[in-house]
Amino acid sequence: MVDLPEIQYAIDPESLIAPDLADSEYPASLELLRKLKPAEDGMTGRTVDGKPVIKFHGLVASLPDPEEEPEYQEYAFDLWQTLKVGDKELRPSTRMLVPAKSLVSQTDGRGGEFATWLVDELMKTTTNGNRSLAWQASPPPLYQEGIKVQTPWLFKFLRDPMQLRHTTVLRMPQFNMSEAEAQSLANYFAAVDHTDYPYQQITQRNTPYLEHRAKVSDLPGPEAYLDESWKVLNAPLCIKCHSVGGRQVTVSDPKTDIRGPNLDLTVDRLRPDWLMLWLYKPQWVTPYTSMPQPLPRGKVAFPEVFGGDPETQTISLRDALMNYHRLMESQGKFVYQPAAPAGNAGQGGE
Repeated sequence: MVDLPEIQYAIDPESLIAPDLADSEYPASLELLRKLKPAEDGMTGRTVDGKPVIKFHGLVASLPDPEEEPEYQEYAFDLWQTLKVGDKELRPSTRMLVPAKSLVSQTDGRGGEFATWLVDELMKTTTNGNRSLAWQASPPPLYQEGIKVQTPWLFKFLRDPMQLRHTTVLRMPQFNMSEAEAQSLANYFAAVDHTDYPYQQITQRNTPYLEHRAKVSDLPGPEAYLDESWKVLNAPLCIKCHSVGGRQVTVSDPKTDIRGPNLDLTVDRLRPDWLMLWLYKPQWVTPYTSMPQPLPRGKVAFPEVFGGDPETQTISLRDALMNYHRLMESQGKFVYQPAAPAGNAGQGGE
């Protein structure tokens, strides 16, 4: 699915609630969201039965119950964009509740017919009706793929697909593209999302950036900053669900524990800003994801690293992943065991 479905419905805009920033969310995350996913105007300029018609892009979360009376039937959609309705701003992952009687139109996305069918099939046969888990096992939407992946990586992936996700029920096939075809397609995703290609500068690998991060973290230099960042990446957090640092993740129950992608692929695959937004608020990127916010604001996970500041630790996670090869060479296989919090001797430091 290259473009997401568009839903139009009639509603009094005053009934829409624009959420405040949650206690667990960082102000910087909202700035980054607006940079990567600028707010789009949801007003169509039309009215139905005296109510304005708004439009948005999203995926269905639940369908109306046919057993209910028609006036009570309701659709639920997960918003995938930043939406401006009047003076209100709705963020991705907002649950849009649309009364069936107010639905004006529902336009299919571009592509994704097989993925949509597979989601419905997996809900019946595998996920016990859980639509989010069914999407996690299906081909993902390629909405805003250009701001997500590094173009050189995408070129290589199109030529020689590798396994990325361990939750899917199928693998991307080999399409035997020529180099010109693969490069053209990789460039397309970057161009359509108005981002740099075919090459991207990874600022987080440059000495001036690392010196700045070391200074604001009160550390003696870039190496010390990266060493501390490596601790966060290899602490009992990411390693619960991801293979990282030369260690394979152990999933105790495949039916309930979700294994995430191997993090050693991140360094060449993902763009730094996209990765930063993902770490800040995964649901703003992919509403159906099971990934939680790793280091919420106001919750101290590792007090002895970066002074226990969760936002600095979140940034350091991104920087460790962007310098992954360098750190594997200097630090190697490593498991960081944080000190037990006072009063919780013998327990982990999460």
